[in-house]
Amino acid sequence: MFPRGYSSKSIKLILDLKGKPVSSEECVMAIQNTLNELRNICPQISTAYIFKPDKTVLAQDKDANKSDVASTVDKLCMLIKHARVGGGLEFFRVDSLGYCATVTRLGSVYFAMVHSRALDDKVLCGITRGIVPIVLKLVELIQPELMYATPQIFEDFPSEKAQMDSKERSSSEVVGSEKNVDCTSFSESVVSQLTVENLNGISRLVGSQDNVRVDPAIINQWVTLGGQKEIIKVEVEEIQSGKKIVCNFKPIKDVAFYGKAVIQLSEKIQTTLQTKRGAAVLVRPIIK
Repeated sequence: MFPRGYSSKSIKLILDLKGKPVSSEECVMAIQNTLNELRNICPQISTAYIFKPDKTVLAQDKDANKSDVASTVDKLCMLIKHARVGGGLEFFRVDSLGYCATVTRLGSVYFAMVHSRALDDKVLCGITRGIVPIVLKLVELIQPELMYATPQIFEDFPSEKAQMDSKERSSSEVVGSEKNVDCTSFSESVVSQLTVENLNGISRLVGSQDNVRVDPAIINQWVTLGGQKEIIKVEVEEIQSGKKIVCNFKPIKDVAFYGKAVIQLSEKIQTTLQTKRGAAVLVRPIIK
């Protein structure tokens, strides 16, 4: 799932710093080192940076053109502001001749990356849903104010309560959801892009058609990032159709799928989400 050769030097560095007096500059440097490591290991990545909705560039790789990044961030923040009408911008991708640009929301910041179309989708998922969120989560534990913009910045954005209300209304319209469920989703940084697989074997025959099965490695990441809290359900969102569903989940038992970043969906759920085998979905764990 992670790029071959990635040694997690920045993650180890941040863990070593935990519990010690650390400046914001040192935390930013750790994030920048992560971006530089990714570019060194994945030559398909041409630019990578992290920014806030107030147009602040938190970190960028050492070879990124500051002027180009600032101009792009200005346009992206305008897009993010307008996207609030639809519940906020979570992820989008633009394909060009030989290159792709992806922007992913990770909590209160956004991770943008330009890369070759040759970059393996599983490696891309490992970067956007594994390495970078983990580094940002560790930085947040050390310097929480660094990861958040001032409240005024979000005055034009939907409140957290409004977003939750919107999610509850959406989930009440699809199978597998329950009304008046007393639960709260993890922060937006705990979200995984997984590949759809069909339920097979005994699970397809005797398992509930309203349940999903998730890669155990992904579940372990959720538990770690969520502070060992109990996950009671998951929300699955089809990236292309925008359809969502909240349902129960179990780990995939077939060891062949371990670490493959996949989610097994029944035919019933695939029909509801308007998705199919091989498609990408966003999966968010939900706690009490």
